[in-house]
Amino acid sequence: MIHVTQAQGNLAWRDTVIERLKLTINTAIDPAIRSKVGLICDRIPIGDRALLAVDYFERGGSDFTRYQFSLDDPRSGQQHGLLLSTDAETTENWRDTALLPADKQLFHLDLVDPGPDGGDNVAIYRFYVGEPHYDTVRAGVFKILRGEVRPLSGEPGSLAGILKQ
Repeated sequence: MIHVTQAQGNLAWRDTVIERLKLTINTAIDPAIRSKVGLICDRIPIGDRALLAVDYFERGGSDFTRYQFSLDDPRSGQQHGLLLSTDAETTENWRDTALLPADKQLFHLDLVDPGPDGGDNVAIYRFYVGEPHYDTVRAGVFKILRGEVRPLSGEPGSLAGILKQ
């Protein structure tokens, strides 16, 4: 239902379906179902493949990934691709410069590309004050994929974590 309503452009109903699915998972009797951490909420065609978008269930705390876009199922633990994340250090740095209200969390859209030495290359493309809606992030992902924006910090990478596999 999520993918059908997304493809049809019925975004309000898609959001309702996602919220109902999350409620169903969180209240399931089976602990294996309750342990799910996210769901694939979108498939974005890229050539003959599809970029999978994972909506990670909301969590408390300050360090987590909210959305991840990758060719492989990101729920397998790989933190590569385009990620909307938040972390305490970046949020605190913005608060210290008086750019961020005390009641807001800072999110950033990053391209995390596997580096040749085994580490990761990270390019930050966009900051968001407070958690942005999925469609706002999705629009930003399309701009990155089309090469319409450059990163604010870091090198743009090769999109290897997304496009080459």
